Amino acid sequence: MRRMLVVVLALAGCSYDWGSVDPYYLRDASADGVVTPDPRHTILPGFSCNPVSGDGCDATYCLGMVESDQTFSTLSCFPALGSGTQGTHCDGATNCVPGYICWTDPTSTQSTCEEPCFSDSDCRIGHCQTTGSYTAPYARSTLHRCV
Repeated sequence: MRRMLVVVLALAGCSYDWGSVDPYYLRDASADGVVTPDPRHTILPGFSCNPVSGDGCDATYCLGMVESDQTFSTLSCFPALGSGTQGTHCDGATNCVPGYICWTDPTSTQSTCEEPCFSDSDCRIGHCQTTGSYTAPYARSTLHRCV
């Protein structure tokens, strides 16, 4: 009995830090067993936040810059600095208001503030444009823009 009590007390003192689990692996499998990542809760290695959900930023906002080759050069937490909204010219990650990223269109090399999305439910206004030049790979998914 005494040995069992020691084991129970030892196990009660153990805990697991769920915050250390990569959120990419916290996802559901569909009925056919195919595991689909939820990009809204994924933070890419080398960056501090997710541009759609804002995950990773507490008192600041996830702002980013997508280059003309459709790769991220910046995806970090910043205070709200910019004033650019949808379609406004930008020349850096901090030029746009929270919820938007500075995205360079590869067909014109002009950068504009765009609301990023993975699906229509991510857009405050309009829908998620899943075709066209504003697409960037993100966590085994594709990041688009709202139009």
